[in-house]
This record gives sequence, C-alpha cells and structure tokens, in this order.
Amino acid sequence: MAISVDFQGNPIQPVYQPFYFQVQSSNYTQPQFRFVFDVYKDGTLSERIKMLPRPGTNIAIFSPAKILESYLSYDLPLQLQLQQYQTNALCQFTVKYGEEYGPTTAPPTLYPNLAQSSGYTFNGTVQYADYYGSENGSINTPYRLYNLFLFPNNGKFLTHAPTGVTIGTNDEHSLSCFNFKISDLIDSNLRQAQWLEVEAYHTSGGTTTSLFNFSTIWTANTVNYRELMIPAGPKNLNSIPFAYFSSGIWPPINLDTDYKYTVRLWTASGPIIDVPVTEYRTFTFQDCSKYDQVRLMFLNRLGGWDYFNFTLVSRETLNTSKTTYKKNIPISYYYGLSVGNRESTVINTVNSKTKKVTSNWVTDEESAWLEELWTSNEVYEVIDDPTYLGVKTMVPVVITTTSQEIKKRINDQLYNYEVEFKYASDINVQRG
Repeated sequence: MAISVDFQGNPIQPVYQPFYFQVQSSNYTQPQFRFVFDVYKDGTLSERIKMLPRPGTNIAIFSPAKILESYLSYDLPLQLQLQQYQTNALCQFTVKYGEEYGPTTAPPTLYPNLAQSSGYTFNGTVQYADYYGSENGSINTPYRLYNLFLFPNNGKFLTHAPTGVTIGTNDEHSLSCFNFKISDLIDSNLRQAQWLEVEAYHTSGGTTTSLFNFSTIWTANTVNYRELMIPAGPKNLNSIPFAYFSSGIWPPINLDTDYKYTVRLWTASGPIIDVPVTEYRTFTFQDCSKYDQVRLMFLNRLGGWDYFNFTLVSRETLNTSKTTYKKNIPISYYYGLSVGNRESTVINTVNSKTKKVTSNWVTDEESAWLEELWTSNEVYEVIDDPTYLGVKTMVPVVITTTSQEIKKRINDQLYNYEVEFKYASDINVQRG
C-alpha cells in the first residue's frame, strides 16, 4: 500500500487542542503528487483537503480540528432531573487518507481511501503543559476521561473544579462525563455508567447511600449520546422520579439533617458485584450569608458546566446612554397651549445592567480553577424564575472584569475575589 499511517494519537481528542495525524507515501516523487484527506463527521463527508508533502520528506501532518470545530457547541442543563445527552458537544469522525498524481499533460488521478483513522472529538481543550499529562493519557497513564473498568474511581467528570465544593440547599448543579461502549473504542476495559450513587452525610453522624438505576436510558446506540450530563445539585437530585429509585432513601437528600453528600457513577451491575467508573464529587452545604447569593454557571475548558456561588456583597448598576437633539417648537408652546412639546428631545436610549459580586474566602485550588470562569465565553447567572415558582432559569451574562490576579494563600493569607459582569441583553425602552 502506498499510504501508511505513522501517528494517529488518542481515540478521544479535544477539538480546541489541534490533534494531528501523520502519514507517508511511497509515491511522493510522482508528478502532481498530493496527499488527500477526506474528513467524515458521523459518517458523512464533511471536507476534502489536499496537501503537498513536507519539504524534503514523503510525509504529511494533518489536523481535522478546525473542520470539526464548526460542528460542535454545547447543551444547557435545563431543569435536569435525569440524564441529558450532550449531542452538540461531541462527534465521531473518520479521516480517510488518499493521494493523487499523474502526468503533467492531464489532470491527476485520485486514489482515495487507502487508509483511515477514526475517533471522537469534543468541545474542549487541553493546555499545552498538560497535553501529554494525565488528561491526554499515555500507554502507562490511563486516559482519565474514559470510563475504565480496569481502574476503579478513575473516570473523570469533565471539570477541573476541586473534588469538594460548597453548594446551596436550593441550588441546581450538573456533572458531565463520557459514557463509551466497548465497541466505540475497541477497549475491553470500558464499562458504561448505568447507576447513580448519592451518599448523604448526616449532622448526627452516619450516612445513607441511595442508588438510582438509569440502565434503561443510558444505553442509546447513537454516537452523539456518548457524553452525558447528570443531576448533581440537591434540587436536581431530590427531583429524580421515584421510578428510577432502587435503594436507600428517596428523595436521597434530607435538607434538614444532612450537611454534605457525594455523587459518583457505577457500571451496569452496580455496587453489588461491580466497580465505580467515576471519581467521587463531594458537595457541602453553605447557606449562611446575610447577602443575596449570586450563582454563576460557566462553560469550562473540558466542555462541561461548572458553578460557583458569590455569597458576599453584590451591587447592581443601571447604565444609561441617551442620544438627544434639539427640536423646533411652535409658538403656541410658549403660551401653554400644547402639552408635550419640548426642545431637547431623546431620540434613542441604550440601557444595560451590570453587577459586581464578591466571593467568600477561597482556597488556592479554587483560585486556580476560577481562572476558567474569568476566561469563559459562555457564562450564565442562575436565578429563580420570576414567573414559575420553584423553577430555576439561566440569564446570559458577559464577564467584564478584564484582569484578575491569581492569588495564593502564601502571599495573601485569606483572600476573595470581586467580579463584574453585564447582562447580555440590553433593556428595551421606547424611542423618541
């Protein structure tokens, strides 16, 4: 075969960290020679790219990331009670390698699909320093984003948040993870997550473990269903329908007697004979503040959603910009015969609201993680819906703080953060 594949990387790649495929051909000296790369997304041809060999070699290095990036976005966790598939955040792709060449007296002949590579890509990124670390994996270090059976508790939720965070008793929260089948990645160590475990810790001592069997709804065969969002906040977990409850206590969290809880996922057989496929995530209740809490939800760098509560003072500001002109008025105005006539007239008004919020004291680990909030392109304020009692809604905002010192305890002792954001939609009023 004229085409051979030298390097094809890991089977799951973040789309915003360009991933590369290296091929070579024994025909590179042929006239009009070009490598041909056909990129398929979920089985459909998306783009054909032709490349010359690298100077002085018979190889080409190609990345489909920019092509696949345009297909990926995100899914919002709206009133999450069960799982929600993140169908917009992940896709399967195939790169088929070919070549073309021929005499200069005629168009070159195309020889497509001489070899191929397949994998998955998701709406995330990996920092340069971490690319060959724990998140991207290696032969000796399992890829932590897989749901591996061989390494219990190894599957990572798609977040860099500390494994233990604080949360309000009325908060919604979600966790994202991959949920691949053995046939997806040809890995006998893969196990699907089909049980949700919630362990509540009581203020009087002791714990209660509740299990929910989602096996009937986590087994979809569509490749786009390989990334999940699961309920993880007290408001979400206590709303899981009884039909999915297996053992323990339903609802799983008693807001009067519990002070924290943990969440993780298990394989098909559950805790009886099997092993967990994800890490623990711990949530400790924190409601004691005299200020109005502001909860922000943001798209993190792994393509999942993270949440953070600003529990100290917050201030809201109305910003108004008016465009005026001077209007000629009839003489009757001076004698009080016409109401509403004026000289200085507002022709247009631009109104917006900004809010400055303050966090409680944070740890160094939280400080490093919150860098993802400052830099996220997708941020929402989670509020109580003004129309429907007991329902949460999300209001899009834009972080306007342009610089933020990454503080450390050794330098700053106790420290917190102030963040300013503006609402993404202006306030509409009448024009003059």
